[in-house]
Amino acid sequence: MPLASFPYRLAAVDLDDTLLGPDKRISAENAGALRQLTDRGVRIVLASGRRHENIIRFHEQLGLQGLILSCHGALVKDAETGEALHRHYVPAEIAAELVRGADTAGLSAVYYGDGGTYASRRNEFTALYEQRTETVLSDVADLREFDGVMPQKVLWVGEATRLSAIQPALAARYAGRLEVMVTDPEYLEFMAHGANKANGLTVAAAHYGIEPS
Repeated sequence: MPLASFPYRLAAVDLDDTLLGPDKRISAENAGALRQLTDRGVRIVLASGRRHENIIRFHEQLGLQGLILSCHGALVKDAETGEALHRHYVPAEIAAELVRGADTAGLSAVYYGDGGTYASRRNEFTALYEQRTETVLSDVADLREFDGVMPQKVLWVGEATRLSAIQPALAARYAGRLEVMVTDPEYLEFMAHGANKANGLTVAAAHYGIEPS
């Protein structure tokens, strides 16, 4: 297709199970596909549930510049300048409730703070999380030390069938206040209501002067 007639100017690309293969690497074929888009004048924005700091290496590997959408769009941040254009975090009082709820349920909470990713307790599921994301979780004696802080998101990690069983009730409890969803089978994720890639992408498009159409 001639460059002038290519109808798209912005592409948001997910990482896990999309850009990344089962080995968590970008294949030559996928990298080539993105180059074809950039050659046609399309701006590429990586958009993932991962932390900003966990996405940057892929952003750099692809030779991209500009914005990254992380935590499902809860944070939109410029990779080069560090400027955050958009933050939509979990309210502090609900985050504290989630930390205590995980402890009561005997599950490990993974807490996405601006300063790092923390686990309330280590087990086989936090080890699986570290393996999948190539992240080293920081230990804290008690996640309640973050009371009063708004995290990017909170995860409960545990046995898949148990998480899928409790998700509907939790989604109903926090309706209108949180987004509650199972992503990987062993992750039950809690984001602020309205924190999603669509809203994050709206911010990115406006920043670049690109109409949604």
